[in-house]
Amino acid sequence: MKFFRITVSSNLKEVGVFPQRREMNVGINIDAPNHLLKQPPFKILDPDIYIPSFNLHPKAKLTDIISLPINSDWIISLKLKEILESQKIDNIQIHPITIYKKDNCYEYYILHSIFPQMDCIAYSDTDILIKEVLSEYEEKITVQSFDDFQLIESKIAYPKYLEFKKFQIRSDCNCNFFTLKYTYGLTTYFISEYLKTTLEQSNITGIRYMELDEVL
Repeated sequence: MKFFRITVSSNLKEVGVFPQRREMNVGINIDAPNHLLKQPPFKILDPDIYIPSFNLHPKAKLTDIISLPINSDWIISLKLKEILESQKIDNIQIHPITIYKKDNCYEYYILHSIFPQMDCIAYSDTDILIKEVLSEYEEKITVQSFDDFQLIESKIAYPKYLEFKKFQIRSDCNCNFFTLKYTYGLTTYFISEYLKTTLEQSNITGIRYMELDEVL
């Protein structure tokens, strides 16, 4: 199976303005432990999570994905939510969020990844860099399996960190929608060719499909 990297669209004809999302509205203190912005990545969100509302730029169009994620969480429409739920994807959470544009409010949803699907990487075809913050130190390694990678990952601590120089996704990966760490310098979403076709046929807006080696 073939896979694609996906990101938010910056096509102004489609989105109106980039980024579409602007400031957060006043709510509970941002340092409250249940505030969305205080949640670490890849953690199941508690039922009492506080999700603030946000404003859109006045020129922003109402697309199915709103540009400028909240941390690593995407803002998606009901239409896209229903498509993802129909796929029975088990590594994401979806929570409602209110989005304002001028004097109107719209119901959107937070798309939150629970865990990265790092076992989908074809490690024998992937170069991994061990780097160091504020240093030119760089070591390239290659591992042969997910188990080998986990062993390496468990030994990496600040100021060292991991980065994938290049990578391939296993053709037998059976996930239609998932995230990976250490790719492109941030947490990134990926989809199967099957789901890409489904989204295209459904005219999902605000999304850009990219090859794995394609540069933004």
